[in-house]
Amino acid sequence: MEPAHLVGTGGAIGAVFRHYVGMRLQHDRFPVGTLGVNVIGSFVLALVAFAGLPKEAALLIGTGACGSFTTYSSFSVQTVRLHPLSPKLQTAH
Repeated sequence: MEPAHLVGTGGAIGAVFRHYVGMRLQHDRFPVGTLGVNVIGSFVLALVAFAGLPKEAALLIGTGACGSFTTYSSFSVQTVRLHPLSPKLQTAH
């Protein structure tokens, strides 16, 4: 399979899981969902990096799935939105 197809397939899977997990962990005041997916995704990516997987599996899981599962853009937007609520919450996030 072509590398772009592996990354795209993994990305689609990761995006669906990101939405599901983010909604399950959603909290009114603090973006626990985004924090949760970033922690989980970072852990999975570390496992992929040190597991010695074949290149194709690393592209599918690491670059594709973990890349779309952990969304830094959501983290950035939610951090900026926390500012009016509380500087302490913004710093903790």
